[in-house]
Amino acid sequence: MRPNSHKLLRRLLLSIGFLGCCLGAPGPATGQSSASATSEAVTDLVRPIRASLRVEGRSTPLRGQVTAWSFGAFWIVRDGGQTPVRVDWRDLNADQVYSMMRQALARDDARGYLELGATLLSIDETDIASRALQVAARLQPELDGIIGRLLEAHASGADPLALLAEDVALATPPSEPERSGAAPDPGLDQDPSTDPNERATARTAEMSTPFARVESEHFLTLMQPCGLEAQSFSSMLEQTYTGFAGVLGLGEGERFFDAKCVCYVLGDSDDYRGLAKQFNRTPNADRGQERMTFLFVDDGAVVEMGFYDQEQLASVWQYQMYLDVARAIIDRHDNARRLPLWLEQGLTRYVWILQSPGSASERQQFRRAREYCKFNSVAVFIRRNVEKFDALSNQSLAVSHLLVQALIAQKPEEFKTWIRMIKAGDDWERSLEECMGFDVDTLGAWFEQQLGITK
Repeated sequence: MRPNSHKLLRRLLLSIGFLGCCLGAPGPATGQSSASATSEAVTDLVRPIRASLRVEGRSTPLRGQVTAWSFGAFWIVRDGGQTPVRVDWRDLNADQVYSMMRQALARDDARGYLELGATLLSIDETDIASRALQVAARLQPELDGIIGRLLEAHASGADPLALLAEDVALATPPSEPERSGAAPDPGLDQDPSTDPNERATARTAEMSTPFARVESEHFLTLMQPCGLEAQSFSSMLEQTYTGFAGVLGLGEGERFFDAKCVCYVLGDSDDYRGLAKQFNRTPNADRGQERMTFLFVDDGAVVEMGFYDQEQLASVWQYQMYLDVARAIIDRHDNARRLPLWLEQGLTRYVWILQSPGSASERQQFRRAREYCKFNSVAVFIRRNVEKFDALSNQSLAVSHLLVQALIAQKPEEFKTWIRMIKAGDDWERSLEECMGFDVDTLGAWFEQQLGITK
């Protein structure tokens, strides 16, 4: 798409807010739907979505199970109730609408994302709408030409709706929609494949050192000789995925990665520099540790990570790679909206410790956290570590870890809802109180009591 096309697209679609009626309903990824968007085609969810909807005009969130949706509304059965209540998207935060629809739509439903974007534009939520439209364009490259013709018609003063109605390619769904056409990777001469194995083969074709290749459920690992064992590293990746899926409440049919995440673990410096060039990146020392470097690229179709360790310190390196994989998973959970850093760091540490219960590291956490909290306010610690985090302090990591652990143990389901609310754009402190029952001061005092500290 040409530069500035998204800006023109917003203006165009705002003038034709009912674009969805020309597209037909998307393929029913999760239930049954009728055909006409203008008559509010309703899709029943086979698996209801747990939600806490912040509705304009209500003092408290509407909590329950979303059982159906249309392009414009959700139907939620409130906790303790039986009758679905219709909630119009106009009365919700647009981030929350987008987050919910990411769970409702099939990952490859380009037309669904296109109609989602058009609907959000029709209610003047242009920023969030543009995200949906970008997904649609990436999933189905054929839409780019149609959008281009619509933009040209709009720019010339012609009627884009007439052009849209006549466009057979847009009106008729393809028989086998494919997830292809990801944004071109700047390091390859042509669009990269969205198949992880094909992508990895293309990336490594010119590399001099051979790879061990291990494919698991969610990851594809390619490892050069480097002091790690490929199979055990692959197992660590899957344990990490499973740990976060459980803690964050990943539902049936949901995935952190649309396709398998590709991890290149390199021991050859020349090959690493070549991979960095393909990623259009410059290898940098990783967080002040000069021996380690890390590359990351997410073009929306395939997530790829590249790791290189000059000194091949396997034990330290594996934990550092875990941290980078964990960050990628958290970023891909619903959307890339950041969590408060004390929460993100604590969650990351918690899942790591889950993989080695009863370890010395786990026992050390309590001692370090208690020592810190004897002389410092937990509430002050929480507020100070929202956008910046003292990652070099073992005591800070211990406090964050045990604080998250205590919250999960107290209310595991509410914790999952709280994370999703933050991702949907809710204020983290307000949603903390609504979901977990704490404000920051009472949370700090409660946690100090859990550690056996009296002040």
